[in-house]
Amino acid sequence: MVTLKRIMCLFLLWGVSTFANDTFELSSSISKSKIFQNEILTLTLTVQGADNDLYKQINRPDMSRTFSIISTSQSSSFSYINGVANRTRQYRYKLRPIKPGIFIIDPFYVTYKGKKYSTKPLRIVVRKGNASRPTQQAPQQPTIRRIQPPRQQSKSIFIETKISTNNIFLGESIEYSVKFYRRVSLWSSISIEQEDLQGVWQNAYPVAPERVVRKNGQRYYELELVKKKIRPLSPGILQIPPLITRFVVDPFSGEYQLQSDSVTLNVNELPSPIPPSFTGAIGQYQMTVSTPTINEESNALQIQVEIQGTGNLEAIQPPVIKDTPEYRVLSAPRSDTVQRNVQLFDYVIIPKVTGEVYISPIEFSYFSKDTMAFVLLQSETITINATLDTISPSQSTFSAQEDIQFLRKNNMFFRIKAVLNHPNFNAIMGGINGLFILFFLSRIVKKQQWFSNPSQKKTKKKILRYIHSLSDETSLNDMEKVLVDVLSYVTSYDHHGINPKEIEQSLIKADVSDPIVKGTMQWIKNTQLQQYSKTKDQSSHSNSESLKRILNHIVLEKEKK
Repeated sequence: MVTLKRIMCLFLLWGVSTFANDTFELSSSISKSKIFQNEILTLTLTVQGADNDLYKQINRPDMSRTFSIISTSQSSSFSYINGVANRTRQYRYKLRPIKPGIFIIDPFYVTYKGKKYSTKPLRIVVRKGNASRPTQQAPQQPTIRRIQPPRQQSKSIFIETKISTNNIFLGESIEYSVKFYRRVSLWSSISIEQEDLQGVWQNAYPVAPERVVRKNGQRYYELELVKKKIRPLSPGILQIPPLITRFVVDPFSGEYQLQSDSVTLNVNELPSPIPPSFTGAIGQYQMTVSTPTINEESNALQIQVEIQGTGNLEAIQPPVIKDTPEYRVLSAPRSDTVQRNVQLFDYVIIPKVTGEVYISPIEFSYFSKDTMAFVLLQSETITINATLDTISPSQSTFSAQEDIQFLRKNNMFFRIKAVLNHPNFNAIMGGINGLFILFFLSRIVKKQQWFSNPSQKKTKKKILRYIHSLSDETSLNDMEKVLVDVLSYVTSYDHHGINPKEIEQSLIKADVSDPIVKGTMQWIKNTQLQQYSKTKDQSSHSNSESLKRILNHIVLEKEKK
């Protein structure tokens, strides 16, 4: 009888393997297509054939105007057939309608291995009124019935929950994993289900494939079901719900169900007061600030801050270097260089004065769990010598252009520019300009056709010609000139160079829409990063195309007004 039983199991396994499908599929379904206002709907998104969790890659449609999301949960099923793993994941959303009507839930989108997949739209009819058996509250977590395998197999199949620690501070994370152990063959795939966590940041890692291990002095097959890093977002008690595992040992014994242990985390608040230089680091750290390197072409400084140690390294934000009247901090992104137990932050600093420039000590604070106190790390004061031969030593500031392209090597152009910027020359030119202004005003009084339509059309054509001339061959300097010309035409901007603060104010005063203002400021920032970074992108295609779109929108908005 036992032999016949094994033969039938092997035959059924062979039949399942014949129809195994390892292709990627994405689908969605709903529990009901017609509901009342007081009912709750379950929307299920099914992902089959993915070798990793795609939760973060799911592009969910906007349902905020028609449905409220009450809760979310995930479930997975494994199948290991002929050594090949296949996993199906389901993401469930409990929805409550906001108002009656006929609604279409737009498709879900997922990008997997460079290809974009989508589901079909879902049609839902929400009837006015209440169902005969109204849903009073959002469905609570179901009571799980723990079904153990037969007594002779009780030590042959079990699951274990492991966490790195259950007592942490706000800002720290824990490692969480659930493993399945067996000493017998299974007839069906393993399915798992666990309620989703709320109020946490979590990152799911690829689970390890099944392997043979020795545990309690015996040989087991070990399969990792879940592996996550969880970081709570608020202090207090956090309950990680149990994981439910279902499987079938053989077709004659029915389905078995196991439940993992529930995990309770104690999330402590950090003591007060919290230093201003604290950016979330908890553990033990050291800080190293590199010697500034100067870009000879532009005198922009490159400074790198290295944070090394053990703790919640991935949650650390860059130390703050504030702008001063002497210099401007352009960026502080994480470096592309990845090292173990090390975070690197690169800064680009542009001097705004000549002579010696002092960068205040860089401060970085972390919370030490050994001493239960904050520790302050501080660098030395950084001193650099910003030189410009075209400005006399007695002149300490240079305000003609406060952000880019003013600390360069001396040449004839900058000599002429220095003469033009001399205070006496400016006073003389101011008087001459005043005479010209009076002359122009008198002409306007006599001839009120100074700004006639033909003149405006000619200026507009000239501006549009400048915009259309932008191409991949246009240099960054020429792009900036075109930007300045357009701003002078559309707004009250009256500078000859790029001054980000003045540009932003002039666009706002001209009632330019917020997206265009933000796009313009982002283009200026990206261009400056390209000019002063160590690795420069030689292609200007993206810069020219994005600038062309921005300028066309600015001119178009002026015409509408």
